Amino acid sequence: MIIINETFLVAVATVLFVGLIFRPIRKLIVAALDKHTAEAIKNLNEAKKMYEDALQLYNAIKQQHLEAQQNVKDIIAKAKEEAEVLISEANMEVERITKKKSELAMARIVQQEKHIMEFLKDAIINDAILRVQSLVAQELDMNAQLSLLESNIKQATKKLVN
Repeated sequence: MIIINETFLVAVATVLFVGLIFRPIRKLIVAALDKHTAEAIKNLNEAKKMYEDALQLYNAIKQQHLEAQQNVKDIIAKAKEEAEVLISEANMEVERITKKKSELAMARIVQQEKHIMEFLKDAIINDAILRVQSLVAQELDMNAQLSLLESNIKQATKKLVN
């Protein structure tokens, strides 16, 4: 026969008590763990979706950045081409203006040479007339000198007019 003593009964009662209480608690713990696992999976899925969205956004921004860099390169290349065209046009304009100013300067020089030659010619003629008059004046008398002077002045005036 089995001897049942108090310690054995307490042990059996404790096991039964723990077994009976553990079952509902176990269900609560499992339910709580399942709920926590579901939330963790949900959070992981949301994090994965956010990561994928962020990666797509990053790739889109990276593509826009590459396009912007290409646009900048295109703009710089176009600006260089336009600058070269403007420089070429400016150089042609400078050459045209320089040529025109040179032609005007040469025309002025020719005009000044003509003016100087006419002035020198007139000065030489007047000097020659004065010397001739002075030589003739020494040899002629006063009346003859006056009439000769008047005729010379008339001739000189005619030459200057022509």
